[in-house]
Amino acid sequence: SLYGLRVRTRTAVINAAILPKMIETAEMTERCVKDTGIRAPLMIMRSDGGVMSVGEVHKRPILTMLSGPAAGIAGALMHERVSDGIFIEVGGTSADISVIRDGNPATRPARLNGHRMYLNTLDVRTLGVGGGSMIRAALSSGSLDAGKIVDVGPRSAHIAGLGYTCFAEPEEMIDARIELMQPTASDAADHVVVKTAAGKRYALTTTCAANLLGYVQAGHFALGNKDAAARAFALLAERCGAAAEQLAEQVLDVGCRKIAATIDELMAEYQLARDQVVLVGGGGGAASLVPFTARLMRLEHRIARNHEVISPIGVALAMVRDTVERNLVDPTPDDILRVRREAAEAAIAAGAVADSVEVQVEVDKRRNLVRATALGTTEMKRRDGEHKTLTVADCQAAAARSMRLRDEEVTLAAETAGHLVFTGEQVERTFFGLFTTRRQLLRVLDRSGVVRLQRGAARVSSTTLASLTDELTRAVEQLTDYGDAGRALPDLFLLAGARILNFSGLADLAQITGLAEVELRALDPLTKLVVIACPKHD
Repeated sequence: SLYGLRVRTRTAVINAAILPKMIETAEMTERCVKDTGIRAPLMIMRSDGGVMSVGEVHKRPILTMLSGPAAGIAGALMHERVSDGIFIEVGGTSADISVIRDGNPATRPARLNGHRMYLNTLDVRTLGVGGGSMIRAALSSGSLDAGKIVDVGPRSAHIAGLGYTCFAEPEEMIDARIELMQPTASDAADHVVVKTAAGKRYALTTTCAANLLGYVQAGHFALGNKDAAARAFALLAERCGAAAEQLAEQVLDVGCRKIAATIDELMAEYQLARDQVVLVGGGGGAASLVPFTARLMRLEHRIARNHEVISPIGVALAMVRDTVERNLVDPTPDDILRVRREAAEAAIAAGAVADSVEVQVEVDKRRNLVRATALGTTEMKRRDGEHKTLTVADCQAAAARSMRLRDEEVTLAAETAGHLVFTGEQVERTFFGLFTTRRQLLRVLDRSGVVRLQRGAARVSSTTLASLTDELTRAVEQLTDYGDAGRALPDLFLLAGARILNFSGLADLAQITGLAEVELRALDPLTKLVVIACPKHD
């Protein structure tokens, strides 16, 4: 159990079983790409959101397992540049929901048929509600739910082989009528369709409801014909004895409450502050569900640029990523550095440029586990990765928007060549102004105005490489929490140039200082650094 031999053996067996077919597929794909004259390297999507070379697929094809939803999250990270939020990729049939925090997607151990595997996958929750989800209604006068929307999804118009009413011509709704159908043998016979005078059938969907209510705007991929949707819902309203807009609102409420319940679950599980959560929509159906869900939950939202093709963009921009895990009892700083070096070398072997590789190390003392995750870019992406530099005032305005404060209420606390650290204070008065609650906020922005780290109360200090060990020691001594579960070190982040080094996964000060020394050994001793320490319980 200590070394996870069952999990490792199970994973090795499955990896071996799929190896011949995966090698054949990878080689065929690579050959076809080369035959077309494409000279760019072929990279394969991994289940943890990274990519790897064809050579790595020949050794570890199991890393591609469950990689489907990973592409959209990679697009949100690299193209939309989301640093903290809930990413919702909405297709026609389903919605994939995931957490992004500090510029990294949440991961968890993969499971296959209920059995844990020796690899991590992105923590993606998939729901059977999408832009094409069909409406189930009780139209029989003898039913207790007569005139009500029974459910939305999981059956979609795509699976039923039907078009959406909002993509039909308004004239087709003239003399049309409402019918109920059974899309497949396993479905109930209560799915609403509109049958035109010409005998063609269209499905009433969440996208039709969102178009009718105005949630889908110009430029959104889900934009349809509002008049056609209004006429179709008017037909259903006659059968239900309610207004068309009221029914459309009910449809979105039923469908989006499923998404809201999963978002609440993720926020609780990953301890996300509600006032810091932004919903980011991707996929062709994003505008059909995300704006209404945000209104339902009173959260901010935005629809990603090029949201309808966010997944292929994600594949193109995804980082080279590799993880190394070792079971070590009371690991020394040298042990941790050795695991870190293995992860960095693995990422370079998978196609990352050596000087772009960054490694985050976590130490789980309960499981005697050391995990190092290396991230790097390809040469092609490194050339394309430049972004416009903003002024300090513009970055301050961006930080203020993130904190929901006025520009003048935000203070520049520290800076490096690549990042600006802003702090602010939210003041909330309750009970007719008699009670005041103050909450400290911190935002770290890069020079292009993107929030790269957000926290509540934090200790911020500037130092140099020569004084770094003393500064880290002071931060740990001041903010270490002693409780029933033992000692909990603060989450520590170090800003050095354009890099943010995350030491929050380490268990003691010696590990932190040892790793920091290795990460920064090439710098001049007088290089300006910023230490950010956040208490575990804010």
